[in-house]
Amino acid sequence: MFWAPDSRSLFQSVNGGLRRIPLAGDSYQVLCDVPDLMLSGALKGPDLLISARLANYTVPASGGTPRLLKELYPWLQVLPDGEHVLYTAFDRASGHFRARVVKWGEPGTARDLLETDSRTMYAPSVLTPGTGHLLYVRAGNILAHAFDPRSRRLQGEPFPVVARAYSFIVSGAADFSVSENGVLAYRKYLSRSRLAWVNRRGELVRTIGPANVNLKQARISPDRKTIATAIFDVNRGGKDVWLIDAETGESRRVAVGRGNVENPVWSPDSKRLLFSRAWDGPPKLVIRGLDDHDTDDPLTDSFFQIANDWSPDGRFVAFTNTGVAQFENESNGDVFLIDLFRNRRLVPLISTPFHEANPAFSPDGHWLAYMSNESGQAEVYVQSFQGGDSPRMIGERHLASHHGALALRWRSDGKELFHLAGDGKLYAVPITLSPVLKIGKPEMLFAISTEAIAAIHSLIGFDVSADGQQLLIPTVTSPERSEIIVIQDWEAAAQRKRGMLN
Repeated sequence: MFWAPDSRSLFQSVNGGLRRIPLAGDSYQVLCDVPDLMLSGALKGPDLLISARLANYTVPASGGTPRLLKELYPWLQVLPDGEHVLYTAFDRASGHFRARVVKWGEPGTARDLLETDSRTMYAPSVLTPGTGHLLYVRAGNILAHAFDPRSRRLQGEPFPVVARAYSFIVSGAADFSVSENGVLAYRKYLSRSRLAWVNRRGELVRTIGPANVNLKQARISPDRKTIATAIFDVNRGGKDVWLIDAETGESRRVAVGRGNVENPVWSPDSKRLLFSRAWDGPPKLVIRGLDDHDTDDPLTDSFFQIANDWSPDGRFVAFTNTGVAQFENESNGDVFLIDLFRNRRLVPLISTPFHEANPAFSPDGHWLAYMSNESGQAEVYVQSFQGGDSPRMIGERHLASHHGALALRWRSDGKELFHLAGDGKLYAVPITLSPVLKIGKPEMLFAISTEAIAAIHSLIGFDVSADGQQLLIPTVTSPERSEIIVIQDWEAAAQRKRGMLN
């Protein structure tokens, strides 16, 4: 979402459409369809400029059909002269973003300004009218650099404003905003979660792995010796995969490399990991061994790939082409397989007008549990899966949840299916797989705290012990609250820190 210049309405992407929502009243106007992976937008004269991850569009501010532009200007902002645009584009060579300025309609005038880890915002100076600053995140800190909007040149050196701020190296997103009258708002970074084993009542059995980190998913290896999890690094603005010894709790980082790595999934022999790596575009599936010298083995070049599961026989990996809140809001997802035994053939498995996600093979490999929002909210369904020459879903779909679903996991013997509902409550569903599928009544076990679920912008995940009596979940290690901090007159406050003002 982004503000209209008069501060009286908001533009917001909702269910595939861009709305203009006045602050007064409860009505709104739908302006147009939203392109996939929308980043931001800005008004320029009578037109609305829409910035998406892979393209830019323009549409009349009154609404209409978006028109694709030849140029790509991510995270665009119209500068005070109304003719030039500030934008932030990824530079593959450096592995960072570059803030650039261009005269609208004249792409040949584009010029680099600075290197950054996030989108860049221009803010006029309150202390020195006619000048301004560019604000951005670098190595987890919000920096400001003096900028002359008339010459469109940087002045002096950058200076720090806020320490430890959220950013996301893949898209350039960052949790801060600055106004035209000297107000800065940002989300306070917290590093206060860890993994814990709890019993079926949610009571703590023991914590495991590093403390005071930022995570919210875990997968236990089939041999039950190792836990894989994704931990956020505020300095990089991305996640790394870590391995935790299930007995001792000792941990080490694996899958080291550029970009954001998450959603680790174990191979059936516990010797490799499937995960999603996002670097200069949407996430892609990768397989990698566990040793430091192992390298990424990319699987397919399709558009957007969120790793979900690996079949018990080792033949198929399952993934979806959505997985984050923003993308699900703009495009429904489908379930795909990659056949590792047959030249890594891509197999579309579940494709409907609705959103399907989180496919998980039953331990015997004959059933697939997945989520669909066909009923109006995401619920868990179980359906028979047939491999062979033409892998496909067959037979009736069986509803296994009734309170919504965010994540699901099978018990290793197939006798229960666990799912996390939309309200944070964890349910266990009794299952009989053969000779006839029988699904029992869901039993509510306990709730995972809202703070643990909302720790970072990532899919929630949990896992289950072999006998189903303990669950591995993310927990909060500190009572510190997640807050949005507002600084009045940030420019003067930053200069006082630097000893420039009395």
